[in-house]
Amino acid sequence: MPDDWKHSKTTSIPASDNYGILTGAINNITVVDISANETFDWNIVNTFKVRTPSQGMHLYFQYEANLNSIYNVVPNISVLNDNCCVFFGSGYRVIENLPIAQMPQVLVSQFSSQRTPTLDNTIDLEYYDLLNILDNSWFNKHELIIKLVHLIRNTNMPETMRIPTLRKLTYHRSMYFNDDTFIGYFQQPMNSIQKRYKIATIAKVIKNQFPVQYNDWLIKWHPRKADYSMLFKYKKGAFVKISSIQAKYKRVITPSRLAEINPEFTVATKHVCKSCLNPHLKGCCDDYSRTNRTSCVFVNNIELVD
Repeated sequence: MPDDWKHSKTTSIPASDNYGILTGAINNITVVDISANETFDWNIVNTFKVRTPSQGMHLYFQYEANLNSIYNVVPNISVLNDNCCVFFGSGYRVIENLPIAQMPQVLVSQFSSQRTPTLDNTIDLEYYDLLNILDNSWFNKHELIIKLVHLIRNTNMPETMRIPTLRKLTYHRSMYFNDDTFIGYFQQPMNSIQKRYKIATIAKVIKNQFPVQYNDWLIKWHPRKADYSMLFKYKKGAFVKISSIQAKYKRVITPSRLAEINPEFTVATKHVCKSCLNPHLKGCCDDYSRTNRTSCVFVNNIELVD
């Protein structure tokens, strides 16, 4: 499929008689994909039906906003909704050319109940915050999901936290979310290559692709390793209380570290008005008086980057 297939309602495949139809809100359809070896009685549902080349079945329904796309929502049955597609064309045969119906509530309830696990709060927050920076492709490509599983297995994360952490990462983002599937992944033996997957490797990927978010993660979990230069910029005449900077960044910002970032970031003590907290200058506010003042330490020529 072309890289931009999610932005087209249908997508032709070069040198093929098939094409993809984007499911979900964009085409107002939700498709239930049933494998050939599934015993589901599809005859009880009156809607548009297509036999697939593998002798499975595609049941087309009107868009169901309450369902997420999910692989194997129950064994051998997948829901194709937003950010997914279904194929049609050569090898696909319409077997019931009926109007696309609304999905029966019994199916909506069954598929929804499989998607509402207990989101255990017993997770590793440090690794969760790091891996949560990754974009959705990591949670919707089978080979990347497997890589995440092995990355987590190779950390020092307690075993009791591993599946809950992956569950929380993928619950709202992945069509592959399924507790039974994930448990199976964690139980599979790792080969010699998979044993070498390390969290440091994915951290480098995140650092290169999402430098700002990665630096925010460092500030939260490893403040002394963070790059604070991207948080401040030079602005002549501007100033910020050093106590405000230190409160925001866990007090690891010192005058010497600011000077390393930019020699123009100088520290000085200034009088401020107790009422308006601005520099104590005549007319700064209605409550100005010569004695209505206090002293604060400021960093000069600095502005915080949002």
